[in-house]
Amino acid sequence: MAAALATFTDETAKAGLEEEFTALNTAFAELNRNVTTAVYENDTLKVVASAIGGVEVETGNLWATAADIATFEAAYLAFTTINDEQTNDDTVYYSLAEYQEAYNTFETAWNAFYARNDDNSAFVSESQVQYGMEGKYPAVLRTAIDAAEALVSATPVSTVNGDDIATTDEWVTQAVQTALNSAITTAEARHTEISVDNTTISGIIMQGYIDDINDAIDTFNNAKQDGTGANATALIDFKTTLENAYKAIGHPITESNGIITVANFNATVYQWRP
Repeated sequence: MAAALATFTDETAKAGLEEEFTALNTAFAELNRNVTTAVYENDTLKVVASAIGGVEVETGNLWATAADIATFEAAYLAFTTINDEQTNDDTVYYSLAEYQEAYNTFETAWNAFYARNDDNSAFVSESQVQYGMEGKYPAVLRTAIDAAEALVSATPVSTVNGDDIATTDEWVTQAVQTALNSAITTAEARHTEISVDNTTISGIIMQGYIDDINDAIDTFNNAKQDGTGANATALIDFKTTLENAYKAIGHPITESNGIITVANFNATVYQWRP
């Protein structure tokens, strides 16, 4: 008997797991509370199904695809069922490992369904749940169009490799400017399209419209080059050469706004046309 007791004590007997089960049960309850607070109201899921990227859902409401909602609700049912059985049904028993696995499985599903950023101010892009986008895509596209138009206005075209542009400024080729103007024209037409029909066009399509104009802006920005300022330097050098030449024969010159004049004759000998 003594030998058998020693074997049981050393090799077979295990420490009680009450504390681990209690802690896990508390974690179940907390996760369940977070879920119900976030996406349920009076036991009804407040995430609506959308097949067009939430464009028909008001901005303060939540949406996900029907498939993602179905997957989440199945996972949530399994989660709550296991917890109820473990805590309330004396005929059902799950090991600690099984209980932990059930928790981990649903936690993973929940984090995919309802994923917020670190400060909880917004959903991350990978979250299956998102806020409604009703009316938002046209406004975002309009902002991108305005930014593109401002770039065209602020960036001159150079046909002489930036020689006519100051070194502190940037320039593009005519082809680069034409490409962005073409993208703006396309974006304007698309903006009209989605402003008229903002409830049936897929959010994926509308986001694609926004991405297209933003890509065109990026291409334009990447093509910008610094001016060389060579023409301005050339004018100074040319004026100096003329000045020295006319001084040698007793005729000083003046320069104003690119116009070089022989003072004694009041005659224009060169007019700079940048």
